[in-house]
Amino acid sequence: MVRQGFSYRGFTSLLVLANFVVMSVTGIVLYVVPSGRVANWLDWTFLSLAKDDWAAIHISSSLIFVVAGVLHLVNNWKPFVHHVRERMARHSVRPKKEAVAAFVGMVLIVAGTIADLPPFSYLMQLNEAAKGMWSLQVSEEPPFSRAEEATLALVAARTGRSPEAVVAALGEAGLTVQGPNDVIRAIADRNDLSPAGVYARLQQGLASTEPSGPAWLQEARTVDDIKLHLGDSGLGRKTVGQIAQELGLAPADLQARFAALGIHAAQDARLRELAEVNGMGTTDLIAAALLGPNAR
Repeated sequence: MVRQGFSYRGFTSLLVLANFVVMSVTGIVLYVVPSGRVANWLDWTFLSLAKDDWAAIHISSSLIFVVAGVLHLVNNWKPFVHHVRERMARHSVRPKKEAVAAFVGMVLIVAGTIADLPPFSYLMQLNEAAKGMWSLQVSEEPPFSRAEEATLALVAARTGRSPEAVVAALGEAGLTVQGPNDVIRAIADRNDLSPAGVYARLQQGLASTEPSGPAWLQEARTVDDIKLHLGDSGLGRKTVGQIAQELGLAPADLQARFAALGIHAAQDARLRELAEVNGMGTTDLIAAALLGPNAR
């Protein structure tokens, strides 16, 4: 039995095929994963791999696919050149109809995608819908960008509490915390929770120690007091439920305050939309709910 040597051509061909399969799988997974902020906040995984893991595999396999494609061309360079020369000798250099159709089709796909035209726009809309299906509840939304990387001191500043109150609230909720400089992600890993789970426990702890909300909210008297703690940036994108969480109020409590103003506010209603319907600014709307309709 003659033992054959290692075939680099066969290896390259199989490498191209294997990477094509991996790229197809990772591409499908990345098409439906939640957005980065939600994936990180919920500690989303699929087959024990996080979103960043799937993205890294996709990038690596794509690069290897390109390298393997180049190696495949190098290994078959002589047959390729011979085929081209033979066709040029037998026929004119005019491109075949199939080649022209493929080129034009690719140009149309790229142009249609960039211009966001149907049917390519439908693929992007489906992509957004697939990503959005992972975040169905207000409690699953991060309170601010990259909240999982925030320290408890920063969370305290964003919610109008003292760092000591936030640490105590998490301790009240039964979590192991190392102080104001502890990071939400580290606390989550230490307590076998997602960052969203840690924040939910924080809200529970605060609710038990501050049933009427933080001290600053109880002492607020003017719209400027509200703006000082909530700011103006990004409020309109938040929902009634999210603002209730940041204020340390039960969503039903904030909804009741809106109802007293004659405003029906669902937990998932965006504040900008509520403000526009009622002819008010976003911060003025929140201030009216918290301080009364005559807040100044």
